[in-house]
Amino acid sequence: MNRYSIRKIFVWPAFKFGALIGAVLMILPGIACGLLTRSMVHALRTFVEAMGWLALGDRDMAAFAQRVVALDARGVMLIVWTALATIVIGGLLYGAGAALAALLYNLIARISGGLLVGAEAVAMPAPAAPAPAVAPQVPQQAAPAYQPPAPAYQPPPQAQPGPWLAMGPNLAQRWPLRPDRTRLGSGGENDIVLPGTAPNHAEIRFENGVYVLYDLAVGQTWVNNRGVAGRNMLKEGFVIRLGGQEMVFHAN
Repeated sequence: MNRYSIRKIFVWPAFKFGALIGAVLMILPGIACGLLTRSMVHALRTFVEAMGWLALGDRDMAAFAQRVVALDARGVMLIVWTALATIVIGGLLYGAGAALAALLYNLIARISGGLLVGAEAVAMPAPAAPAPAVAPQVPQQAAPAYQPPAPAYQPPPQAQPGPWLAMGPNLAQRWPLRPDRTRLGSGGENDIVLPGTAPNHAEIRFENGVYVLYDLAVGQTWVNNRGVAGRNMLKEGFVIRLGGQEMVFHAN
């Protein structure tokens, strides 16, 4: 299974997705709000007419009463407009919440390296060949199962003396370390290219007669199942894990 890290969520698609979800969720509350508004306006009109505000000499009270009557006269359209306003406002609020959540995730991912997810290839069966109309049916061999491609390791043709890393399937591949500094990550400029890791994930440096592992991915590097906080000295047999890739350090 290959592991990948989600380092960024785009804000505008997150806003559109949140607005769509919010609008769908606010349909029933919007209709209920429209019905409630219609009932309240009708009750207020009944009260205004019963109190005789339309015939009052007070211009402000009479104007208010006329506006209530005009609003109640809209009938079903009052329900429709209230429901639409509720749906639009709810969609905008949900969209703003989704955009804010995306911004917060991007900030956390910039510090922690993002959320790790796994992807596994699924074998797809080959379609069965149609049987001939007249000729006798010839047994068909089953299509071979799909084999996921191996990680893009390109070890050198000959192992060199000195410290090296054992990696790949069953830790059968060897990769010698440079005498000064060896860069590891998914970027093509690294000395050891590892799919499923950060572009510049870690470095192994030779300092004061020992090899030291430096974490450049902020929390996505482990040595012997312990998180590396900045740097960690390496000894024979130490197990290194970078994201979803695992390897063993050998001193000679």
